[in-house]
Amino acid sequence: ANGSTPAHNAALSGHTDCLCVLHELGAAASLSVADADGNTPAHAAAHNGHADCLRMLHELGAAGSLSAANANGSTPAHNAALSGHTDCLCVLHELGAA
Repeated sequence: ANGSTPAHNAALSGHTDCLCVLHELGAAASLSVADADGNTPAHAAAHNGHADCLRMLHELGAAGSLSAANANGSTPAHNAALSGHTDCLCVLHELGAA
């Protein structure tokens, strides 16, 4: 197990509705928790181009994770750039992420 949570999986797959349900069920902390490699759900969303999930994570209180660096020093913005997701880069910038 790499320490990923249901929030990581929801963000990776673009399921904003699942992120909301997790928050409603009391798992808000999981929205910004890092896995064994230091990746947060925001890293997962940015890697797969899910700008809507980045917005939802911000709205649900996980704004700090939008600028978090993983074990390699990469932020969600790095993931978005490496994967060619300019929409995610724009959203991250708009939300004030580093």
